[in-house]
Amino acid sequence: MNKDDFIKYLNDDSITTPYLINVKTSGYAKLCFKYQATDDIVAFYSLEKYNRYIEDNQIICFDINGPIQYGGFYSRCTGKLYDVDYRFQTILGIDNSSVQKIDQLRENLAQNVAQRISDIIHSDPSIVKGFISEKQLNDLPYYASSKARDAFFEGKTIKEIVYVPFIDSKLFNQNDIFSYVKNPNECVDELSTLYLGSADKINHDKLKSGLALEKLTCEKLQEISNDVEHIYHKQRDIAYAIKESGAKTVKITIDKYGKEFTFSTEAAQLQWTGANYYSAYAIKSQDREEFYKIYGRNEDYNAGDVVSITYNKKEIYNREKNNGTHNIDTHVFDKEREGASFDGEIDNARFASSEFADNSEPTHEIHEKIL
Repeated sequence: MNKDDFIKYLNDDSITTPYLINVKTSGYAKLCFKYQATDDIVAFYSLEKYNRYIEDNQIICFDINGPIQYGGFYSRCTGKLYDVDYRFQTILGIDNSSVQKIDQLRENLAQNVAQRISDIIHSDPSIVKGFISEKQLNDLPYYASSKARDAFFEGKTIKEIVYVPFIDSKLFNQNDIFSYVKNPNECVDELSTLYLGSADKINHDKLKSGLALEKLTCEKLQEISNDVEHIYHKQRDIAYAIKESGAKTVKITIDKYGKEFTFSTEAAQLQWTGANYYSAYAIKSQDREEFYKIYGRNEDYNAGDVVSITYNKKEIYNREKNNGTHNIDTHVFDKEREGASFDGEIDNARFASSEFADNSEPTHEIHEKIL
């Protein structure tokens, strides 16, 4: 039996009896059943019989009390099989990498709904009726500064700083997945509309906070970009210089507390932008002891202290020459605000639970950690 034969069986409503698959080479047989889950979706299941030797025309007795195993489902609209288990993959000659599992479909749906909500609220921010608490307002500058810092070192422009809410994929049920497979755009639009039309104000509070965080992050990224004397510019220039050189160890000259010192250090330390300082632990041991004698045992240094860096006797960074070399245009922009309408009835109860809110760690560019 091949994939095409099996799909014909799933498409043919005139076949109501179980379908026998005899796999002699693998020593087992499957008795397949199909179930019309929706007008588009056909789910399939099976009973299995293990026998080391299964001959042609042999009568195979299946245990009717044995477990019926779910095998996957088929969409008549797309003509594709989904969520196919490994035994059916083997029988039908399907490559596992080509199979869309239901968890993957659910995650894709959640991401698309989140992106659609983002598009709607950016097109018409007046849709968002939420409230930002005083604590959240006080916390916004801290989180915005952190996000702006990350965006700067990643080389992002302000146009790339877009708030996308976190939607938990586990909240979508089987029927949602079936609808998504049949008509992705229609399903995403419907679920996005339900979310925005929910009676639960928590949804809108989160959207309001997310948009505020986005706006402040953009402002802070613009401030960093405009200030070429900002230490982040020096830190990024140093990281680029190290990356382009391919160096493992470099000679570095610093000027700290009015005292200059040249030493050898691991280059990887200078590429790391996760902190505002470079650790003295990466300095070669002999030089590190001298560093401690000059500046103190608990001291480190930062990009502002670095005067020059050399690799193979060639200067790859100079504080005076390189300042702002890798500055990126992060110009502020005004997004177009287009009206968004919501036709049809709103099922307020569908998203009226706080469980649908952002209650786990998001993975999007601007997340809602402040909540």
